[in-house]
Amino acid sequence: MLDRRLRFRSLWWAWSADVRAEALTQVLSNDEFYGVRAAAARSLGDIATEKAKAALLSALLQRNSRVRTAVAKALENFSNEQAVYTAIVNALQNDSSYAVEAAAAKGLGKSDMAQAFDVLREEVAKKPEFHVMQGTLAGLVATKNPRAAEILLAQAQPGVAERIRLTALTALQSLREEVTPSQVPELI
Repeated sequence: MLDRRLRFRSLWWAWSADVRAEALTQVLSNDEFYGVRAAAARSLGDIATEKAKAALLSALLQRNSRVRTAVAKALENFSNEQAVYTAIVNALQNDSSYAVEAAAAKGLGKSDMAQAFDVLREEVAKKPEFHVMQGTLAGLVATKNPRAAEILLAQAQPGVAERIRLTALTALQSLREEVTPSQVPELI
C-alpha cells in the first residue's frame, strides 16, 4: 500500500503543473466534501499557475465558507496581481463569513500593492468583528508600512477589547523598530 502511494506521489509531481491544476480544479468544483475542496484550493495556491489562479478566483463563489477561506488564503500567492487584489478586497468588504474576511485581510497585507495599507486602515476604522480585526491587524503588519505601528498602538490602548489589544501588542513585536520610546508609556 505504501509503495503504491509513493509511486502515485512521484507520478503526481511528474505531471505538468497545468495537468495538476486541471485535476485539482475538478476536485474543487465537484467534490461533495468541503474539506476535500478546501485542500484542493490550498494545493492550487501552491501550484501558482494561471489555470490555478483562474480556478481559485471562480471558487470565491463557493457556498461553503470554509472552502472560501481556503481559497482566500491560497490567493495570497497571486495577491500582487491586480485582478486577484481586487477580488481579495471584495472578499474583505463583502463576504458573509468573518473567516473569509480575516483571511482576505491577511492576504491584502502580503500583496505588495500600494493601496493595501489604506484599505486595511479603513477596515480597522470600521471596528470589524474580532476575527476580522485580528486578520486586519496581521495584514497591516504584513504591509511593512511604518504607519501600521500607530494603528497597532491605538488598538493596544487600555479600554480596547482585551483580545484586540493582545493581538495588537503581539503584532507590535514585528514593528518594534517603528515604535518610539515615548509611545511605550501610552500602553500602560
